Amino acid sequence: EIARAALQRGERYFEAEYRYVWPDQSVRWLLTRAEMHLGSDGQPHTIVGVVLDITERKGSQEALIRSEQRLRLAQSAGGIGTWEWDLESGSLYWSDSTYHLHGMDPSRPASLEAWSAGIHPDDRAGVDAAMREALESCAERWSTEFRFIRQSDGAVRWIAGRGEIVRDRETGRALRVLGVGLDITEHRLAEAAARDSEARLREALEAGDMGNWNIDLTTGVVVRDQRMLDLCGLPPSAAVAQRSGFDSLIHPDDRKLRDAAWERALQGGEFRTEVRIRRADTGEERWLAARGRVIEATSDQPRRLVGVAYDISERKLAEQRQQLLMREVDHRAKNVLAVVQSLVNLSDRSDPDRFAEAVQGRVSALARAHVLLSRERWVGAALNDIVQHELEAYQGERRILLDGPPVQIEPEAVQPLSMVFHELATNASKYGALSRLAGRLHVSWRVETKGAEQRLVMNWVERGGPPVAGEPERRGFGSMLLTSTVESQLSGEIKKRWERAGVTCELSVGPGLFRLSQPVGAVMGNGAASSDPDEALGEIPGRRCRVLVVEDEMIIALDLKRMLTRMGCELVGPATTFEAARELADREAGHLDAALLDLNLRGVSSLPLADRLTAAGVPVLLVTGYGERLPGIGSGQNVLSKPFHEKELRSALARVLMKSSA
Repeated sequence: EIARAALQRGERYFEAEYRYVWPDQSVRWLLTRAEMHLGSDGQPHTIVGVVLDITERKGSQEALIRSEQRLRLAQSAGGIGTWEWDLESGSLYWSDSTYHLHGMDPSRPASLEAWSAGIHPDDRAGVDAAMREALESCAERWSTEFRFIRQSDGAVRWIAGRGEIVRDRETGRALRVLGVGLDITEHRLAEAAARDSEARLREALEAGDMGNWNIDLTTGVVVRDQRMLDLCGLPPSAAVAQRSGFDSLIHPDDRKLRDAAWERALQGGEFRTEVRIRRADTGEERWLAARGRVIEATSDQPRRLVGVAYDISERKLAEQRQQLLMREVDHRAKNVLAVVQSLVNLSDRSDPDRFAEAVQGRVSALARAHVLLSRERWVGAALNDIVQHELEAYQGERRILLDGPPVQIEPEAVQPLSMVFHELATNASKYGALSRLAGRLHVSWRVETKGAEQRLVMNWVERGGPPVAGEPERRGFGSMLLTSTVESQLSGEIKKRWERAGVTCELSVGPGLFRLSQPVGAVMGNGAASSDPDEALGEIPGRRCRVLVVEDEMIIALDLKRMLTRMGCELVGPATTFEAARELADREAGHLDAALLDLNLRGVSSLPLADRLTAAGVPVLLVTGYGERLPGIGSGQNVLSKPFHEKELRSALARVLMKSSA
């Protein structure tokens, strides 16, 4: 058939490849090449030819075809494109996979312009520079990584270009560049994600002020980051070291804690411990908390214990202070109860009313001192605050002046000194300058140095009160309490002078019971015109002042009723729950002149009710047993701390009424 087809085409030569079955049934490939000789009739007369066995060549060709197919499949699967650039002719060859890699139309001829146009604008200059440098130098290889914008879908892909430069052996001139392009987008994304993860981890560790460590459980080698070295005061050389070297830093009493945590971790638990260390550089003792877990071995990683550590020294110190504070509060609470018991036993009981008033006043003074100590975490109190707390009920039109340097009273002297000023203020309110609106009181203090000792000297000067006839003939319990407290508990002395213009008193506090602190100075009173509390409570014409009382402790509520009745007020209530108080306030709307609200009503805040009453124009006085001013409970003029004396209640209620009237 092949010969006949050649004859029809007018050709005398032909060749054919075909398989031939040999007698042993093996199949061989044969190649026949022949020439036809024609007779006078124009038909083939003789055919002369040769037969060649091409079985081996056929096998090589098929192997090559299969190899090329596998190569194309591998290139397609791996995102690899091959290319060849002939520098002398400028011709460029791209494999099918290269066209696919760049998202370009295979029907378009390959060109450097089309390839360069697809490179991301931010990367184009870098790729050109890398290629130019490789060609102009003696380099035999070229590589770069860049972003390419696919023409088919506009997707941005990362391409790694790798190539070999074929040069003239004699001149070294570049002749051709053979290369591949590899899609590394996923690899790049994974690298970026890993960097972001590492950055977030680093930021988290830095934010938590944590150090990182990693221990090879086979070799005992520990790797520490810089923050871990800083926490322990270790040099950079200790970043990679044996774990045993850290043992010397751990406090001997805490090594068993660390060992127990280590065993729990190895048995499948978490590594959690808190130990004391001594810094390697300064020897300073610090508390470290460590948290970690075991990471099982993989093909490329050994079995490890990884974790973090952070400094908890401040927390431990706070816990120690808290324990100390709890013991101190327990001690002082028992001591205060003993003092109250003694005050009750020693006060004059001949007049029940005077006895009750004296005991209540002295207990209130102790309570005010307790408030100051609690507010300052039992580290003492400012002298200015002590005096202000004891004289707060008597302030008027700039009638009390405080003047002196900043002095901090030690905690053991706060309550005794509060009692001293209470006794002085009580006498002044009964017989001296504070018994009249025109009276004035000047309290000043200074620190005197004698040799190596310092003493705090305070002066109490009354003016404008009733004329003083002289020193009293009889000394009562208050005077004895005043003298014994100053001399015994405050290690000082007291000198009183009964001048006609007013009483003056100089008293001192011994060394070790005070220290200089931040500057404080104050003039008590707001400078506004003031009136007698009795006048303020009686300024509602035609009827008595009606006061709503909300208090969940019935004994306190009954005492409030007693005091308000003595003041000439009409009690509304008392209400002992928030719901009852709200109903009573709604029912009495428009008929209330003031309200006394306990801040905490069996765990429920009375602030919403206070806001409701204030909005209705009813002045509110919040009563609280908390030792510190709490957020949102109003200004100091609207708060009264428990326990309090009738005179303090009268003064506080008068202030809110006058403020409301203004």
